[in-house]
Parts: sequence; C-alpha cells; structure tokens
Amino acid sequence: MFRFLALICALIWGNALYAQDDSYRFSRIDISNGLSDNQINSIYKDYKGFMWFGTMAGLSRFDGHDFKIFRHNSKDSSSLPNGYVIGIFEGPQKQLWVRSNEGFSIYDHTSEKFERFQQKHYRKYKIPSGYLKNVKTDSGRKLYFNIQNHGIYCYDSKTNTTIKYTLKGELIGALENAEVSDFIDDLKGNLWIIYTNGVLDKFNLKQHRVTHRFNAVNEHFSGQTTVYSLNHDSAGDIYIFSGPNPFGLFYLNAKNEKFHYFGKKQDHTGLSSKNVSRVIEGEDGNIWIGTDHGGINILDKKTNRLTYILNKENDPRSLSDNSISALYKDNNNIIWIGTFKKGICFYHKSIYKFPANRYLAGKKPIKKDVNCFAEDNYGNLWIGTNGEGLLRLNKTTGEVTTYRNNPDNNTSLTSDIVVSLEVDHEGILWIGTYLGGLDAFDGKNFRHFKPGRDITSLSDNRIYALLEDSYNRLWVGTLNGGLDLLDRQTGTFKHFRPDIKNTLNSFVVSCLYEDRNKNIWIGTTGGVNIYDHKSATFKYLKNNPADSNSLIQNDVNSILQDARGWMWIGTKEGISIYDPNTGIFKNLNETAGLPEDMVFELLEDEHHDIWYSSRKGLYKISVIPGGKNYQFRYSKYSQSDGLESTQFNINAAGKTKGGELIFGGPSGFNIFKASEIKKNKFPASLVMTDLEVFYHKVRVGEPINGHIVLPKAITSLNNLKLTYQENIFSIQFALLNYFNPDKIIYKYNLEGFDQRWLTVSSDVRKATFTNLDPGNYILHVRAFNENDSAPIAESDLHISISPPFWRTTWAYILYLALIGFALLYIRSRGITKLRREFALAQERAEARQLRQQDRKEAERLRELDLLKIKFLTNLSHEFRTPISLILAPVDKLLIESKEKERYGQLAMIKRNARRLLNLVNQLLDFRKMEEQELRLNNSDGEIVSFIKDATDSFYDLAERKQIKLTFKSTVENLYVSYDQDKVERILFNLLSNAFKFTPSGGKVSVALQMLPRADQDDKVSLEVKVADSGIGIPEDKQEKIFERFFQNETSSSILNQGSGIGLSITKEFVKMQGGEISVLSEPGLGTCFTVQLNLTPVTSPGLEQKRQVELEAELPNVLQDKKEVQKEPADKRQHKKNAPLVLLVEDNDDFRFYLKDNLGLFYNIVEASNGKEGWQKALALHPNLIVSDISMPEMNGNELCGKLKSDERTKHIPIILLTALTGEEEQLKGLEIGANDYMTKPFNFEILHSKIKNLLTLHQTFKKTYSRQVSMASPEMEIESDDVKFLNTALLYIEDNLHKPQLSVEDLSKHMVISRVSLYRKCLRVTGKTPIDFIRSVKLEKAAVLLEKSSKTISEICYMVGFSTPNYFAKAFREKYQLLPSEYRAKKRDSD
Repeated sequence: MFRFLALICALIWGNALYAQDDSYRFSRIDISNGLSDNQINSIYKDYKGFMWFGTMAGLSRFDGHDFKIFRHNSKDSSSLPNGYVIGIFEGPQKQLWVRSNEGFSIYDHTSEKFERFQQKHYRKYKIPSGYLKNVKTDSGRKLYFNIQNHGIYCYDSKTNTTIKYTLKGELIGALENAEVSDFIDDLKGNLWIIYTNGVLDKFNLKQHRVTHRFNAVNEHFSGQTTVYSLNHDSAGDIYIFSGPNPFGLFYLNAKNEKFHYFGKKQDHTGLSSKNVSRVIEGEDGNIWIGTDHGGINILDKKTNRLTYILNKENDPRSLSDNSISALYKDNNNIIWIGTFKKGICFYHKSIYKFPANRYLAGKKPIKKDVNCFAEDNYGNLWIGTNGEGLLRLNKTTGEVTTYRNNPDNNTSLTSDIVVSLEVDHEGILWIGTYLGGLDAFDGKNFRHFKPGRDITSLSDNRIYALLEDSYNRLWVGTLNGGLDLLDRQTGTFKHFRPDIKNTLNSFVVSCLYEDRNKNIWIGTTGGVNIYDHKSATFKYLKNNPADSNSLIQNDVNSILQDARGWMWIGTKEGISIYDPNTGIFKNLNETAGLPEDMVFELLEDEHHDIWYSSRKGLYKISVIPGGKNYQFRYSKYSQSDGLESTQFNINAAGKTKGGELIFGGPSGFNIFKASEIKKNKFPASLVMTDLEVFYHKVRVGEPINGHIVLPKAITSLNNLKLTYQENIFSIQFALLNYFNPDKIIYKYNLEGFDQRWLTVSSDVRKATFTNLDPGNYILHVRAFNENDSAPIAESDLHISISPPFWRTTWAYILYLALIGFALLYIRSRGITKLRREFALAQERAEARQLRQQDRKEAERLRELDLLKIKFLTNLSHEFRTPISLILAPVDKLLIESKEKERYGQLAMIKRNARRLLNLVNQLLDFRKMEEQELRLNNSDGEIVSFIKDATDSFYDLAERKQIKLTFKSTVENLYVSYDQDKVERILFNLLSNAFKFTPSGGKVSVALQMLPRADQDDKVSLEVKVADSGIGIPEDKQEKIFERFFQNETSSSILNQGSGIGLSITKEFVKMQGGEISVLSEPGLGTCFTVQLNLTPVTSPGLEQKRQVELEAELPNVLQDKKEVQKEPADKRQHKKNAPLVLLVEDNDDFRFYLKDNLGLFYNIVEASNGKEGWQKALALHPNLIVSDISMPEMNGNELCGKLKSDERTKHIPIILLTALTGEEEQLKGLEIGANDYMTKPFNFEILHSKIKNLLTLHQTFKKTYSRQVSMASPEMEIESDDVKFLNTALLYIEDNLHKPQLSVEDLSKHMVISRVSLYRKCLRVTGKTPIDFIRSVKLEKAAVLLEKSSKTISEICYMVGFSTPNYFAKAFREKYQLLPSEYRAKKRDSD
C-alpha cells in the first residue's frame, strides 16, 4: 500500500514538474505584420515606448501597429553598419546602442542616423583604443566597456569620469587575471564578472574590490574555458548559462551563496533543453528560461519546480516556436520572446482579459457548436450542441460525457440538435430538440414527448424555449406551434397560440422568462406576451412606429429582469428597457450608441452590469446613475480579449450558481466571472510616427521644394514648418501600447482650422489636411480605449505654414512703407505748408483761439460752398431781366431808326447786350455742370451738313476780320443720333476762340473725317478738327486750358479774352457725347483742336429729298411774297377801341412799364406788382389774358397760375408765364400747373405779341364755337405761310440795315430770334442760298436798281448798300451779273 501511494505521489510530482501550463496565451508578430525577418536576436524598448527588434536582416522599430525598418546601405555611411543585429540597449542621453557583426554603433533618435563607434568615442568616454568586446549599462547612467587585454572601464555620465577596473591577479581583493567572458551590474552596488574559466567574481563598486569569488562553475567544468552569459533578478540572484556550450543553467542564491544546477534529465525532472539562450524574471517573480528546441521553462524559485511552455501546432495563442533566441521584459511587464524562425511572441496576463477555457483543451476538448446550457444540482454543466448531441461536463474533474441519438434505442436522445435545456425542481433535465420534440432525462433514461393526432399532445417537434415557473409548471415554447403548458401527471399539453382567442399573438416563441411577480414573459416574433399568473390573461408589448414609448422591434430573442426591476428585452434591432412600474420604455440601438443592434442573449453579472452576445462579439452595458436619468457605458470584447470566437449563438448563454457567465458559439464557449474582466491601465505615450507631403513619405533631412521639411525625426519634433506649396500633407500617429492596440481609437483636431474632433480607427491612424491657408496651427491627437470615454494619452504638434513672400509680414511692411513713402512724397509740400501755417498760428494766438478760428473758417467755407450754386443761379436770373429790358427796346428802336449814326450806336448796344446774355448762359451751363444737371437731348439728323451750316455762319465774321475760313469733309453725309444744341455749342466755342486769337490775314479751318473703331459695336467715330493760324498755346499750358477759369496770358491787344469756362464746358459736352477732345499747338504757328465723337448711326429718313421738293414748290410763292413785302410798310399795327383786357403781373417796375408801354398800343392794360394783387384784380376785372412773372413776392407765378386754374371763375383765362429760369423742369412745372404758354427772359417782344394775339384769337374762336348763337359762315382768309413770313421779316431787316457794312449773319440770326445754324438751314431751304450769300444778293439787287434808276456815283451806291470798299463791291457785282457796275449801268441805259 505504501509503495502504491508513493508511486502515485511520484507520478503527480513528475507531472507537476513537467506539466505544460496552458494558462499562458501569447500574441504573435512575424514578417506578415512587417517584421524585417523572423529570426530575432535581441529586443529592447526605448524611453519613448518603441519596441526595437534586432534581426539578421536589420533593425525593426515597432509602434504597436507598423514597423519601420533600418537596414545596412553600403552607399550611406549613416546607415546601420551591418544588418545582423545581436544586441540593443539604451545608454546616456537616451541614445540607442546597437551591436552587430561590425561592432557597436550609436543611433540618434533625432536624426535617425547611425554612427559607428570610432576613435572620437574612445576619446569621449576616456577609454584606451583596442578591441571593444562588450558594452553594457546599468539603468542608463553608467557605461561599462570591456576592452580586450585592458579590462573593464566604467564611464559615469553624471560626473563625466571614467574608472578602470584592472586585472590584478589571484588575490581575493583583485579581479581574476583571466579573460572576461561576461559581466553584469546587479543594481545593488555590485558588478558580477565571469571569466572564460568559469570563475565568478562579485566586485563591490564602492570599495573597488572583489568581495566574493565563486568557483563552483569552474570546478564543475574542471577549469575548461568557454563563453558564459550572466543575468540577475530583482533579488540579486545570478543566473549563468552558455549558448555556444550548452550545459543547462546555474542559479546562485545571493543570500545564502548556494548554487543550484538545472540540466536536462532523462526522467523529465529538469529543463526541457539544456541549450539555454536567455534568462529573465517575470512579473510574478518566476524565472523565464528560454531554450533552443525546448520552448520556455518557468522556474518557481520557491519550490524549484519547472513548468514548460511549448508550441501547440493548432493553437494560434500558444508559443509560435520552441527555439527561443531572445527574452525581454519591458516596463509594463510584458514578456517579449524572440524565436529563431517564427518571429516574436509576447505575453502579459492582462492582454487576454478572459481566462482560458481549460475545458477546450486536453484530451477531449469541447470545441463544439454550442446551442444552450443548464447547470444541475451537482454543479455539472449540461451543454446542448448543434449536431453533437448532449454533453455533461464535470467542472471539477473536467470529465465530459456525451449523449447521442441512437436510432436503434428508443430510450436514447431523440435528436443530436439540442436547442434548449431546463433542470426542474426534481432534478430532471428537460431537453428541447430540433425535429425531435421534447425529452426528459432522469440520469438513466430519456422519456419522449412528440406531436401527435391528439390535440393534447405537443404542438411542434421544434422546441425553442423551456421554463419551469415558481409553481413548478413546465412551459414549452415551440418554433411554429405557439406555447405549450405541460401537465406532468397526465402528460398532456395546454396550448396557447394565435388561433385560440385571448392567448398568444404569434406561433413562434423564442424565449421564456418569469419575473419577480411570477408573471411569464414570452418573447415572440410579434413582440412580448405577458401571462398574468393571477388573472390567467395575456397582455402585449409591441412596436408602434408612431409611438416612441413602445417596443423597439417585435422580433424578440431574449428577456431579462435586472436587480432594479427593469425588464431588458433583446431584439434584432436593439434593446428595449421596460419599467413595469411606470410603463416607460428606454430604447437602445446603434443610433443611441449601442455597439451592435442584433441582440442574442442577455445576462446580469454580480455588479448589475448587463452582458449581451451578438453575431459580432460580446458586449457589456454599465448603467450609471445620474439623478433622474441614467447613462449607459458600453464595452466591447472580441477574440483579441481572449474570447474563443466573436460569433455567438442564440440561446447559448447561462449563469452558474457560482456567478459565472457562460456564452457559447460555433467554436465552443467562454466561462468567466465578470469581476475577473478588468481594464488595462498601463502608461503609454502617443507619438507622431510619420509625415507624408503630397502622399510621399518624408525622410529626415530630405529636401522638399528646395528646403528641409524634417530637420529631425517627427517623433522628436515639436514644431513642423511647411511652406504654402506643401499644404497638402498627412501625419500618422500611434499609441505605443501593446495591450490590444487594435482596440484603440484616435481623435484629432487641428486648432485654428476646425473645431470638430474627427475620429479614426487604429487601422488608419492618420490625419490628412489639404489646401490649408498659411498660418499657425496646433494638431491635437487623443487616444481612447474603445470601451472608455476618457483619453489614455494625448499629444500636440505645432504646425506653421509659411505664406509666399508677397504675403509675409516683411512684404506687408514693405507695402506699407512704399505706400507711406508715396503719401509722404505726395503730401510733402502740403505738410510743409500746414506746418508753416501752424507755426504762424501758434505765434499769433493761443491754441484755444486757433481752434475756434479754424472751426469758424471751416463753417464759413462750408456755407460759401452751399451758397455758390444758389448765387450763380440767382445772379444769372437777375441778369436776364435787365438784359430783356435792354434788348427789347433796342430791337424796337433799330426797326424804327433810319439814321445811320444812330443805327450804329443802337447796334453796338444790341451786340454787347447779346454778348452779356451769352455770358449769362455760360454761367447757367457752368452751374448745371457743377450740379450735374446737364442732360443729353439726342435727336436723329444728318450731322455733316449741320456742322457745315454752323461753320458757314461764321463767314461774315471771317470777312470782317479778313480771315480765310474753310470747311472740308471726307464724309458726304452721316445720319446719327446726337444733341444738336451741344454740338453747336462745341463748334461755336472752338470757332469763337479760333477767330478771337487769329489775327487778320490768318486762316481758320474745320475738317471732318470718319475713324475706324477697334470695338465691334454699333457706333461710329467722327473726328472734327478746328485749326487756326493764331498765336498758339505754350506747351506747359496745354493741359490746363480745359480747367475751369484758366486763362493764358496773352497780348493786351487781344480784347475779350473770355471768362475761362468755355473750353471747360466744351470738354464736358464732348464727354457727354461719348467722345474725347485734345489739342496740338505751337506758339506763333497756330492751334488745332481735335474732337472725336462716338455716335450711334441711324437710317437716313430721306430728309434732303423732302426739303428739295418743298423748296421747289414754295420758291415761286416766296419770291412773289418778297416783292409784295418790299412794297408794304414795316409797321401796320393800329390801336382798336374795343381792345382785349390784358393783366400784367410783374414785380419789376421797369419791366412792367416796358410791357405796358409796348402792349398798350394793342390792348387795354391792367397792372399788378405781385401775385396776390394779380389774383385780386383777376377776380375783379376778369381780363381776357394774363401775363405773369414767376419769381415774385407774397405769391409767385406758379402759385397764382394754380389758383386761377382751380377757380371756376378764372380757369378759362389764358395765362402766359415769364421767367428768367431756363431749366426744362421749371417750364414743365409751369405747363403742368395749367399755363397756356411759357417764355424765358430775354425774349423778342414780337414773339410775345404774337403769342398773346394767337391765344386771344383761339380763345375767341372757342367762345364762338360753343356759344348758343347761330354760327355764321366766316369769309375765307388768306393765311400767310411761315416761310413767307420768315422771308418778309428777313428782307425788311436787311433793307432797313442795308447801308451798314457791319451787317452780319449773327445780327440777322439775333433779329430773327433763331440760332445761326437754324438760320442757315432755313435760309438755304427757302432761298437756296446761305445767309451770307442771301444778304450779299439783296445788297447787289438794291445796287442794280440804284445803278439803273439813280444818278449817284458807283462809289456812293457802294457805300449805300453796305460794301466797305468799291473794289470788293465791283468784284461781287461781277460775280452775280457777269458785268462790272459801270458796264451794267451803260447796258441798261443803252437799252432804254
């Protein structure tokens, strides 16, 4: 018996020593993830958090997601010296020391360059030159150099000193005089040194001597020399092993100074392989021993027991390779394992949050497609599978018993597809199967319930849900037969389904649940049916799309009541949380933050968190109270957290009596306690890992667009500087966290560009920006665990995008400087003047008085500006009234005067009065130009003949001044739309100036031509040149002549130099016509003004032909009327006794007297001095006609007219308004009020008389027409035509002024009260001659009569008809009659 027990104990102990621990689950990385090579020689984690792996194909840097590879490049001296990396550690200044087959090199994180260890480094660290066998460090402060034949040197970076540990011999206080194989600082003040002969020295760093020497290894190998390696743990214990000469492991307990040896033994009580490659200490204090072909051996120093970790071929979470080449533990206690052929494995107990399911390993792993669970009273776990039958798991021993369907055995399981399980109060297991009905298992036999013809039998053989309630009733939910209730005594079923009234509303039952009130909740495809156990009635919870307070969806998978009393209802489109007390729903779906809408099963853990399974993983919902409202925090778990699969099955969930949660799926199941699932809280840094500019990865020091974008590695960069040409870029980042990095999400925000935080997954980890404006920005990046709202880490990067030079600050300063200098230059004289004035003002008065004077002066100037236009207007109006009083009597006296001397004086008065009137008109034009009231009045006409007529009207002036006037045109005719008045004024101003400044004997010419136009529009360009041979204009004055009031200094012999506004008005008229005016002049040679008019052409209306026809028709009558007119006396007016009554309303006494004196010959006159008096006299006397001024006191003319026309007693009286206001607006205003006619001062009295007479005649005609008297046929009257009237008036005026040599076209036009151009046109149409030819013809015809009838000499006749010299008279006479005057007289007398 004792021997048997001993054997059993030995077996158990041996099994414990050799047993493989399946609790260690590893994550893997290899070349498929970007690793440079699968053979790993060394591992290190730097101060930033990057993992470095030395391989046989270079150095790989890992950030948890991507690798950056550093390889040897023979063309780059700053690259890795050799690709075979065998060692990595971090020295002072955080530089990375890399050992390769080419020796040591130092990596600079900033420049990402390698520098070989060379002579300058020997000098820097104050060590002698020689073969550097090894370099090691303590915690990064000290460096230990092992130089062959020189010993060990220690460099202290803090004090910048180097100490040599010399080999002195065999004494205990000195180092062994042998070759050093390896050494290590135990961080407890000791340096452990092992020699090639196996002697181990403990060297005290403070005492600088060997305090202990151990010869156990030397004695074990009898002094044989070999290569040894050392390592230590946190307790200071030393581990000795050898790679080239495998012998196992020596372990020295530093406290008791005893050695323990572990080697490979045939009874498997030792190491799995004696070829030990690396040794490290784990987080729990156990020692991890890496071996070649023996996997990892874990040594428990307390018991000296070994546990093996080996590769499992079909387990991806096992060790990837049994040949271990490197071991490393980082600051987060992650164990990194490098293999010879299979890359990297790493382990931490918290990487996989869910514990390993030990039932899925071993000889009978439960790797089944699991459908349901049930726990019996013995703690056994019953598992229903999909096609593998029913399983019973003994959780204590791990034994699994399988129950399968046997068609030959009626007492076996009816179907291998088990869908639901329920253990009742008697311990009987009820089994719902698919297509097998319901089974009851008592531990020995299966009892079957199947559908039959009996209506009390089971309704469907597809059992989906089972429930025993508090009354021990068994409820059976079927897939398509509704709900059945079993009567155990009779074995019959009661049915609840839609075809039975007031029961279930659906045939499909998916789940059953009993709440605390013992009501049964039935999940169906039609919502939730609630069976009230008291009333035995049903009520329903269904989805109503129009009601938010309703079930989220009708297809229900699971129901659960939590500790709060809430009912959790899982559907295919989310979760509804129903409060039975309030009847309120809280619905959760993906829109509201739920990770997955498809909900399979719901369970509550001991912390009252809700877990649910789905097709994409396992989720936990934490309910966080927040006053009246609750918040929900979600956690998501997947295979990377230790789950067997991310896909689960409906119904495959359960909770054991011990509080364990079970979730099953196609690959088995996970069983765990919720308290075991904890969050990882390990520090990790968030770093920028890469930069792309225009989708090109930028290397350190690489020039882009001519400048260096990355002066140092982006991992070390705080400020990124880009130019405006590099504003499309991407920045990659990574959280240096190796605990499920795929579950990290990132959010970033670019301050200065966007206020939003953008979210990217761990697969992307990149922020891309396009077309950023120049400026300064800050990129904020945060990393989050997908199950947590608080950031794990965050990082910032300042980004500045420089603008182009023309948008830089210096450019704007330059712009401002240039503008400032320009303004200073422009205003320099003004500023100087202002300064002088200010200085003078300071000397004359105090600052206060100066401000007052300046303010008053400014107000005065403002008032003067406001009064200027009013002054010009009033002045011109005041001038026109006295001018009218001068011109009207003079015209009358000229008609009556027959004396030559008196006539000349009166003509001089009239000319000067007309000149004064022209000046007034110019002032009015100037005023309109100031007020921008000038308007174009275009009309269609032929412009070439119009300009020729205007030119011809100056022929009399040319003759008088003996100046040759010529007109030339390349265009025969041109019909356009133009303003005749303004074109006439342009020509008159230019010709007047030409004649004014051209001496006798000179020349004046007018030339017209068409110009081609570059613009493709419908306008034509007409060029008019007015040239003279006058005194000319100096070059420096030519730009000023168009300025207002400018007058050039000329000879005092030139009179009437003008007001200085004519050319200014001319330029304005030209601009209004869309043209330009320019001048070319040379002093003493003459001046040429060029006017270019852009005019719109019109179709020729055939006016010339019409005029010619009319002229031919009327010319005989005109000539006849001319003869009759010559015989008639000049004045036939006579006063009538019964003359009409005319009311004169005028405030100017002189003008009123003048009108009364002249009109009194024809009418009875009544006077009034203002509008008010005129109104009273109009009411009292009822005059036949009223003549009224407009500008009067008390009541003006417009008001008087309006009052008269609005009164029934006076509205029939004709009214003529007189005014000095020439504007069309004033005329229109008067006519709109009701005036019959409107005349502007000065006016021709005869015209006024004619208008009065016509209005009275018209008024009398209306009166007769509409009177009740019998109409009498009036005798026909011979009415004189306008052309005959024009010709008679002109002939009378010429005959009356025949003796005057100065008689000119201008005098005739003024007498006829028409312009020179109008006179020219009408004269040419009526007589066929120009005005000058017509005047000359009348004079010569009179001379011919005198030569024939008179006895006066030819010279006397010459002067009588107004010729200044006999020679000119003889020449003109000969041109008309082809005879000299003497020959004509002789011929006539001979004929008589």
